Amino acid sequence: MGNVLAVAPPSGSWWMRRKRAALPNPGSFDELHKSCKEVFPQQMEGMKLIINKNLSSHFQVSHQVHMSTIGLSGYHFNGKYMGDPQPGTNETFPLLTGDMDNAGSLNAQAAFLLAERVRSKAVFQVIIHITRQEPGKAGGCVCLTSTPCYADSSFQVPHLASRRGV
Repeated sequence: MGNVLAVAPPSGSWWMRRKRAALPNPGSFDELHKSCKEVFPQQMEGMKLIINKNLSSHFQVSHQVHMSTIGLSGYHFNGKYMGDPQPGTNETFPLLTGDMDNAGSLNAQAAFLLAERVRSKAVFQVIIHITRQEPGKAGGCVCLTSTPCYADSSFQVPHLASRRGV
């Protein structure tokens, strides 16, 4: 093979200026693709009514009604609690969010700032399925919850609680 000659760029080049400039923090993983997602319109069929109300500087609620002739129609109630703004960031902690639909399913998220650079986030989902009561048999209520698996960053569904005689 032939000889290879590598020449370092001069000290005043754009490469050296680029290396010296500190790159800004891109933010949390959840916020990384948020600006890209906001560009695309939401596709839906029918009508959607959204009512938002700020009850205080920390608490807000919203109602969403979706009516469609093709898909499923539904209702969602959302509640959000936002704590005090943290110094040095544009985020507020603690952040508690809950969403309940017309079937009684609850999706909730809780985010806390444990230390200056340590954040925790928990996601909860409760699905309630009420069975139909037949004559001569007791009805039932099934509650399904999910718990995080920290080994592979996924959610498992090991808990299935059932209560008879409801």
